[in-house]
Amino acid sequence: MFGLTATSVILLFLVAFGITKAFANLAAGGLADRYGPKRVLTISVALAGVGALLSSTISHLWQFHFYYGVITSIGAGGAAMVTAASTA
Repeated sequence: MFGLTATSVILLFLVAFGITKAFANLAAGGLADRYGPKRVLTISVALAGVGALLSSTISHLWQFHFYYGVITSIGAGGAAMVTAASTA
């Protein structure tokens, strides 16, 4: 796929997705306290959806890292944190 190596895909999941999602988790807690979990969850799910849709259009490695590794992981991180906090 676009000349991707296993190393570049693993790097995406370990570094971009993991680190970005961790920071999104931290930010989502404060944002949920300030604006309410419903707003944060709505925006997070929308970001994850936009990132997933954009991921279907990739043609270069940087797009893969940005669309999936940054946009989708911010949305997933925010949604996961707010959902976990709301059900606890």
